[in-house]
Amino acid sequence: MHERRGNIWSAYMTDGIIVVPSCSTLAPDDRLMMARGLARQVNEAHPGIDIVFGACIKRICGSEGYFYFLYRPDLKGYREELAKFALLQTKRRFKNGIDMQLTAESLWSVRAIANYVPDREINITNINGADLSSMPDNVTVWRR
Repeated sequence: MHERRGNIWSAYMTDGIIVVPSCSTLAPDDRLMMARGLARQVNEAHPGIDIVFGACIKRICGSEGYFYFLYRPDLKGYREELAKFALLQTKRRFKNGIDMQLTAESLWSVRAIANYVPDREINITNINGADLSSMPDNVTVWRR
C-alpha cells in the first residue's frame, strides 16, 4: 500500500480505478443515492453513473442490501469513463453513518481484487477508523 496526500481526483487520468465509498440505498426511480462526499463529486462529474450503479445494485442485492464491492470493467463498452470507478460499500442506508464491520468486509474484497490483478492500480480514499495498512502494493490510499 502507498499513501498519498492530496485529492484522489489526481488519479483520474491514470489507468487506475477510483474506489468510491457508497451506500446501497436506491431512490424511488432506482438511482443510487450519491449525494455526499466523493460519491457526490463523481455523480456531478459523470451524470448517469447513479443510474448505472443503481441498476447493478438493484439486480445484485436490492435497495439497502449488501454488495460489498462493485466494479464493472465491461462499462468501457457503454461509457468508458464509468469503468474508472468502483463502489466500496460502507453502509446500507444513505442517512446512516459508516458501518465499520461492513466497511471491513468490503475492504476484504478490495484486497482480493488487488491481489488478483496486481498490475492494476486501485485508488481509495482514507476511511477514518478503517484499517487499510494490509492493502497490497498496487493500492494507493489518498489522504487530504
